Amino acid sequence: MRALSCVLVSAGFLLGLNTCGGGGSALKAQNQNCVPGETRACVGPGACQGAQACSDDGSVWSACNCGAAAADAGAISPADSAVETGLAPNLVLIDDMEGTTAPNGPILISLGAADLFPGYWGAYRSAGNIANTLVPDPFSYSVLPAPHETQNGVISTHAAHITCSIADLYGFCEEGFWFAANATEAVPVDISKYSGIVFWGMSSLGNRVKVHIANIDTSPSGGKCGHTDAAVDQCWDSFSTYVTFTNTWQRFEVKFSDLYQEGWGYAAPSRTFDATTAYTIFFQVNGPQNAAAPPISADFWVDDVYFE
Repeated sequence: MRALSCVLVSAGFLLGLNTCGGGGSALKAQNQNCVPGETRACVGPGACQGAQACSDDGSVWSACNCGAAAADAGAISPADSAVETGLAPNLVLIDDMEGTTAPNGPILISLGAADLFPGYWGAYRSAGNIANTLVPDPFSYSVLPAPHETQNGVISTHAAHITCSIADLYGFCEEGFWFAANATEAVPVDISKYSGIVFWGMSSLGNRVKVHIANIDTSPSGGKCGHTDAAVDQCWDSFSTYVTFTNTWQRFEVKFSDLYQEGWGYAAPSRTFDATTAYTIFFQVNGPQNAAAPPISADFWVDDVYFE
């Protein structure tokens, strides 16, 4: 398994909650927050669609009630919650990179189990040429040159950012995150309740970025690649797709159904991405693809990652 430069970070899965307007248009008394008996749509735990009602005295809204949907919030449980202004109700925040409790800030992925770490960001460069470089190393979130808006009304000031130069044939550099691990081994996470991920990306060099997700079929931790095949290099042919970053921020949407293996490693028996056993999501720039090609430089940012 590749040795990666990373920093373990603290827990905290922040679920963006966005209430929808509803009810009558009657003027509220100065000491009221709502009209007694008024109801409105809301987004509850796990991004479930629910409703809430105004109390009899008009002082407070009830908790968002999703009925049976709340019990089906999924394998990834929120440790706490916070309002994310303008957050679309179909998006569940993974990480906004704004944390301050560690060099990487708190990764916002948690299984809600006491014996599991919540997950962590890291970065890696291939080691096939001593001229290869990676900055920052060890990885940490970076302050944006200028704040930018992601979701409607959500202003970002920090993002994941690396610069690198890769000289070795088929080498690469990447940044991304592991979902969770206990003290001795990686633990796969079920993300099948989601259809994909949404994130923002930018590159001053216009880099083509490979978005790949390692799962039980493609990570050495899954016990398949590198075990039933002759060599460990059969691993990491992860289900992936490519997007092109530009020098301005863009919103990207990657559907799990669009991911595919490139075909050089262990082939998943189903030939489809198994979203019930995900280990990592990484953003990668490939190095030279032929021996005569010059080194490849990359400078790219990833911001505000969500499940959809």
